[in-house]
Amino acid sequence: MTSRVSGPHGVFVGLATLDVIHHLDRLPEPDEKVTAVAQLVAAGGPATNAAVTFAALGGTATLITAIGGGPMADLIKADLAECRVQVVDLARDSERPSVSSIAVLRATGQRSVIGADSSTAIHRQPVDLAEHLDRADIILTDGHQPATVLAVATAARASGTPVVVDAGRWKPVFTDLIPLARSRPVVHRSAAT
Repeated sequence: MTSRVSGPHGVFVGLATLDVIHHLDRLPEPDEKVTAVAQLVAAGGPATNAAVTFAALGGTATLITAIGGGPMADLIKADLAECRVQVVDLARDSERPSVSSIAVLRATGQRSVIGADSSTAIHRQPVDLAEHLDRADIILTDGHQPATVLAVATAARASGTPVVVDAGRWKPVFTDLIPLARSRPVVHRSAAT
């Protein structure tokens, strides 16, 4: 087992997108344009946002996701590097990342999100999944990349590592995933020891 330098280590498995965020005073009507009061381009997605937050709070974060190649992928990877999130990219360089457009009402914080769905996408698994899981204190997944999510959650459950599911929107994989998302099993010691 690898010794930890500082803080807990979390492994986050799921969606990474390039988020284009517009802060607005009001949403546009059909066929209308409005001017944003602020704009931001950043890495996003449920598992990605959790990894960034975990790292900002002092933990060591590893994100297992599918980003791919090209200029948009470079922006995502650069943002995650700046946020101190280690990335394990499941995608081939020929794949392109998802892009989400997000409108946030400045007065209330309410948001509208338009994005692609990768909850059924199949990507290849990293060569040595165990290398990343052996150091984990906790696993979080959002259900995107289901084959990888199930492999990670099954391995985590077998090792006693807690699995957390961000179930913001129902995905078919949750039927198999949620039973794996329980706290550590209770270990009973023998009275003979």
